[in-house]
Amino acid sequence: MQKAARPTILLLDDFPDSSEAVATWLAIEGWRPLMTSTVEEALAILAQEQIDALVMEPHLRSGSAMEVAEAARKSPFGCPLLVAMTTVGRTGDDTAYEPTLFDFSLVKPTAMELLSQVLAVRRRR
Repeated sequence: MQKAARPTILLLDDFPDSSEAVATWLAIEGWRPLMTSTVEEALAILAQEQIDALVMEPHLRSGSAMEVAEAARKSPFGCPLLVAMTTVGRTGDDTAYEPTLFDFSLVKPTAMELLSQVLAVRRRR
């Protein structure tokens, strides 16, 4: 019996220390993490690889990562689970509905156990 390939997760954040810590945790959890800090590189990865989940900081210092979220929604490989992980909480999230490109929005600092629970949604699909 052949072992199934690990699901691939793309991390987009312009703080490399944060990405490395999250990538290490996710690798232990059984994911194949890919990391980038630029919109351009994230778009290139999405065009070349099947990504099962995308965890990203939508508010990058140099540019908006929303272009990446939009491209992921239109991926020819199928849409990955989209998770925003940001230090910027949206006003009204607990009381109001606001359409978003993301399946989940987490506010940093995020407990890795919570991120694992969110990503389990993708593994069950």
